[in-house]
Amino acid sequence: MSEDPTADFFSGPAQQRTHLLPVGLTGTLRFDLRRGDRTDHWYVTFVDSQLQVERIDRERDAECVVCAEGEAFDRLVAGANPAAAVLRNEVSFRGRLQIFVLFQRLLPGPPGDTGPDRATTGGAVTGRGVAAQTAVGRAGR
Repeated sequence: MSEDPTADFFSGPAQQRTHLLPVGLTGTLRFDLRRGDRTDHWYVTFVDSQLQVERIDRERDAECVVCAEGEAFDRLVAGANPAAAVLRNEVSFRGRLQIFVLFQRLLPGPPGDTGPDRATTGGAVTGRGVAAQTAVGRAGR
C-alpha cells in the first residue's frame, strides 16, 4: 500500500464495489482535495455503472464537485461517515447531489463493521446513503 490513501482507494476498493451502483448510472464527479499549498484534482466518471478515475492537473467541468482537505477525504476512504463530514463542514459539494450520494456506496464502512460487502480495506458498504435508507425501508415493512 502506498502513502496515498486516495490513490489506493480509487485503484482498489472503489473499483471492487461498482456492483453496488445502480444499473445504468452515468455522471461525473470532480474531487478537489487541498493538501498544503496544492490542490489534487480527481475526476470520476460513471458510465453504465462502471467507474473511470483520472488524476488531473487542472479543474474540469463535472456534474458534481466535491471539495475537502486531503486529510478529511483520507478519513472517508478509511471508513469515516461522509454525512458527518458534511455536517462538520469538512466536505462540501456543489452540483448534482445524487451523484455524490451514490458515490458514497463505494466508500467503506467504519473499521470493524461486518456487512455483506467488504473491500480489502474493511468496512461495510450497506450502511451508506441511499443503500441504508432502502434497507431501513424494507425492514419496516
